[in-house]
Amino acid sequence: RRTSSSWRSLAGGSLLDLGIYPIQFATMVFKGEEPQHITVSGHLTEGGVDETVTVVLKYSGNTMATLICCLSALPANEAYVYGTMASLKVPTFWCPTEVIAPDGTHTFPLPPPDKPLHYKNSTGLRYEAVEVR
Repeated sequence: RRTSSSWRSLAGGSLLDLGIYPIQFATMVFKGEEPQHITVSGHLTEGGVDETVTVVLKYSGNTMATLICCLSALPANEAYVYGTMASLKVPTFWCPTEVIAPDGTHTFPLPPPDKPLHYKNSTGLRYEAVEVR
């Protein structure tokens, strides 16, 4: 299957196409702190791009983020934050509308779209579009 994501000449790859979401989420969780150490492992497609990538970002205070992105499977698009006092689950973390915490589910509804959407919660991208105008 030839898609822009699976061929090096088309600047594809799971890290480039999908990895920005978990990297941005980790950046947000760690308040912009730069990792002290980065470990990456993955698998390449026949087209020469990364098909599956696992990234471990180690931060200060013995904290870390483990990130996974994959072109060949559909892992759950969920993020988890585990701490010493509690944990959070963020379903559909690339454009979340809820956070599940120990005290319950907190919702953040998106405005209704004016036109049909191709992807769930795509209307949330309107904030990015407005910002770059």
